[in-house]
Amino acid sequence: MSIDVDEGVAFSVGAAEWVGNKTISTSALSAALATKIGKIGERADMDRLTEGLKSARDLFLQNGCLDVGFSPTLRLDRTARIVTYHVEISEGEQYAMGALTTERLSDPAAAHIIKAWPLKNGAPFDLLAARGFPTKATQGGLVPAGLTLQVQMTPSAETHVVDVKIIATPKPGRSPIS
Repeated sequence: MSIDVDEGVAFSVGAAEWVGNKTISTSALSAALATKIGKIGERADMDRLTEGLKSARDLFLQNGCLDVGFSPTLRLDRTARIVTYHVEISEGEQYAMGALTTERLSDPAAAHIIKAWPLKNGAPFDLLAARGFPTKATQGGLVPAGLTLQVQMTPSAETHVVDVKIIATPKPGRSPIS
């Protein structure tokens, strides 16, 4: 048995249109999208568009826009066979770095961890840097042997501040911290 399939016409990547962005420039968003979808004129691909929108979203998450939302629409020019990506953005409020505390670390270890923390109090909260900190601290030799770090983030919708607690826990198979 065989089934005939008509895939339809292939479309090429056209321009990106960004509406509602204030924190991140249109050129930076288009550059982030282009790293995944390819250059104008290349074949359009929905999976690559999804990855490109994630890259653009990361720019907002790095700049404190934790509630950012995208509403993408594809605009097809059937004559030219070009798809334009129209993206409406709702940035939400920009969050800032708040208090930083540690738990279950000795005073010297806590002091090293706090000094290495990449975000300064009051700066735009970079969610990606916060999530990546345990790995960077471990690779940098800042985490005492037998421990792992967890980052607990507590955002406040009222003050738009994110308080962070860095918690040390024993690696699996290790005895609890005394």
